Amino acid sequence: MSEIKILDFNYGKEFEYEQYKSSSFPSHSFYGMIELEKKGYKVKHVSMSRKSGIKGIVGNTRLILNSKCNILFCSYIYIMPLLGMALLKNIGLCRKIKIIGVSHTSFHDDYSFINRIICKLVYRAFDRIFFHSLKNLEEGAATGILRPDKLKQLHWGLDIKYLDGIISSNKNKVDYFISTGREYRDFPVLISAFSQTNLNLKLYTNKTNYENNYEFLSELENKYSNIEIKFVTRNKETSIHLINLTAQSFCVVIPLQKEASYYCLGHTSIVEALAMGKPIIVSSNDYHPIDVEKEHVGIKIGSSDSSEWIKAITYLSEHKEEARLMGENGKKLAREKYNIDICANEILDSIKYLLE
Repeated sequence: MSEIKILDFNYGKEFEYEQYKSSSFPSHSFYGMIELEKKGYKVKHVSMSRKSGIKGIVGNTRLILNSKCNILFCSYIYIMPLLGMALLKNIGLCRKIKIIGVSHTSFHDDYSFINRIICKLVYRAFDRIFFHSLKNLEEGAATGILRPDKLKQLHWGLDIKYLDGIISSNKNKVDYFISTGREYRDFPVLISAFSQTNLNLKLYTNKTNYENNYEFLSELENKYSNIEIKFVTRNKETSIHLINLTAQSFCVVIPLQKEASYYCLGHTSIVEALAMGKPIIVSSNDYHPIDVEKEHVGIKIGSSDSSEWIKAITYLSEHKEEARLMGENGKKLAREKYNIDICANEILDSIKYLLE
């Protein structure tokens, strides 16, 4: 087997790596590349060029070739930065460079004929594509773009060692529910449910998160005595604060917008709750790789009706021993199956297989 030389390639990757090295950030956003580095494998963390058009394609191709890697790893798949490499591989050049990526949705299906051709060309250059969601994987396989044996499910999760190191030793637990998600969250139904109970909710989010705009929450910040709404900025201090608030909470609630549930929306919040041993109440999403009810770690909400949320939060608040057992089951699941070490090993197995 060839010596493993990995290029960890994505937008902003060098800055992200500098932050990790200088500020003790968790490693899970690197999808196992830090763990492989710690095992002694050669890993370069390089940022994609942000130039557009031909200049961007040529620039990114040069970055890849100059790295002298034999594994190109992309924790998110962006089409245009990889087009040059895809063209080279499709005409029989650079075959020794194996491309591995993580797809967070099904394969792109752009409406433009040209875009569809480009997407297919790039995807076909991949030697392995991982998916969080088995349903997204099955949809990807059904397109026929890649052979099913090139697609695998990935068991990604948190950097549990980091988590254990920053959680406060304060063992005081408070019976509040907490929501810290930012992506396509159905906050109106959550607030409506809690406003009809005396149960406490802490809701933390950004005012804007890409196309998500939650400024309407400003009008509700002090409306209900049992609902605390706070806008936060994304930085290390906030992350540590929210981790500790979640660690002291009773339950994690994850309300999702139904129309956005075409991928494993909410998965990060689920694995965070598992790692911290918290029971989960989450909107049903067919793309979730973890069925919280089958795993006995939480409750699924099947509709956008606040009455179902009221029923679930009331049930757990009245059955605290059952909630505690859900949390214990979750912690066990995180340590056995959904964590960054498992993720790193699964990617390493594919690397070794591809380089045989």
